[in-house]
Amino acid sequence: MADIVKDEGSVVWGLVYEISAADLESLDRYEGHPDMYTRFPVTVLGHEQTYPDAWVYEVVDRAEHIPPTQEYLNIIKHAARRHRFPADYQKYLDRF
Repeated sequence: MADIVKDEGSVVWGLVYEISAADLESLDRYEGHPDMYTRFPVTVLGHEQTYPDAWVYEVVDRAEHIPPTQEYLNIIKHAARRHRFPADYQKYLDRF
C-alpha cells in the first residue's frame, strides 16, 4: 500500500471521499488500524473548497517497509492522469 510520509514543504495529491462512520470503521479494519496503520486528520485544499478534517493513513512501522506492487502503483498513476493531477506530480509518481 502507499502511504503519506510527513515531509515539511512536500505536497501530496489525491482524492477526497465523504464516508460514514461505519465506512470509516470498515476502512480502519481494512488498513489494519491501529496496528499496521495509524490515521490522523489533515486539512485538504481542494479546487473549490477546503476539507478541514480529512483522514489520512500512515504506516506504523517504517522499518518493515514493503514497496507497493506494480499493479497498485499503476492504479495510483492511472488515477493521477484521469483526475489531471499536475504534470510534475505525475512525473514524480513515474519514478516509482
